[in-house]
Amino acid sequence: MWSEQQFRECLLAIHAYNRVSSELHNLQDKNEDLKQVGRLRYYALKLFKNYLEQVPPITQGTSMEELLSFGGKFESYFETAMNLIGETLAQAYRDILKENVGTAFSLPRDAKVWEKVRTQFDRNLELIRKVRLK
Repeated sequence: MWSEQQFRECLLAIHAYNRVSSELHNLQDKNEDLKQVGRLRYYALKLFKNYLEQVPPITQGTSMEELLSFGGKFESYFETAMNLIGETLAQAYRDILKENVGTAFSLPRDAKVWEKVRTQFDRNLELIRKVRLK
């Protein structure tokens, strides 16, 4: 049996996965050079989890309870996170293909790709923090 907390975290993961998949599909449709970026949806989901851990909702005036109600507060928080995630995946995707580190089809299975994505995400998040502090 799952605890209430475990169940709610599972619901958050499922909801975030569905939203991430939808957003990556939109990103692909809008950018000819990102036609396979949707294959990185599990990376995007992990980046959302990292964002949730590094930028807790409370820092943006949202309680975890409000986030888990999946209303406007979730949408606002998710949109902010997804802007960062989408840009990170686009940057990493373009760099990886340019450097011939992998092919679009091998990206989700390549540890080097995940490391590049994670490193780029951390850099981008740090840059945002520096800009906000000024």
